[in-house]
Amino acid sequence: MFARFLDTCACCSGEEGVLEAVRALDQRGIKGLGPAAANLLYFLHPTIAPPFNTAIVKGYNAVTGARVKLGRWEEYLAMRAGMLELTKRYRRPAFQRPRRDCGLVVRCWQRTIPDAAKG
Repeated sequence: MFARFLDTCACCSGEEGVLEAVRALDQRGIKGLGPAAANLLYFLHPTIAPPFNTAIVKGYNAVTGARVKLGRWEEYLAMRAGMLELTKRYRRPAFQRPRRDCGLVVRCWQRTIPDAAKG
């Protein structure tokens, strides 16, 4: 079943095909496949499927106040939906972003890595 899941995900090019494969795998109720399969899915479709590990879940919960738990597909899909909503709400087109943000990132990076400031 897992190989079929990976094959389906590797062959589909859209969001709906990936989500159908996830739901089909979830219906099988195979224990322990959630995070591992989600991380492989992230490498196959990074714009469709976020990674699913402890750091991502803790960060998501801290930002949103949610209580997502690691290891369940329904939790993963809920977190994914929440991430998409946050992105939709707060993303601005590139032409609307202030240019000074880039300078701030560079200055922070230079402070973090002292040799970078030297050139």
